[in-house]
Amino acid sequence: MRTELAIFRGRPAALARDFPRAYQRHVPIDDGYAARKDFYDVSRTLVWMKSLAMHGNVYAKGSASQSHEAARQHLRSLLQRSY
Repeated sequence: MRTELAIFRGRPAALARDFPRAYQRHVPIDDGYAARKDFYDVSRTLVWMKSLAMHGNVYAKGSASQSHEAARQHLRSLLQRSY
């Protein structure tokens, strides 16, 4: 999940589609991963936001306010998904 969030967010969809195929040739992903994936994403985003709140400019790359807004926007996008 960390790889997906750090590398694929904001990148071409083909990269996010092709990487898991190649990965699974070496390490199988269990059947329940797809069901848990959004939970993992929300959990990491909340940790991201907590780190920004606790450490501000020390943690943020660039401007802390830009990082705060990026985290808020990502969490909003997760909450707007239809299930």
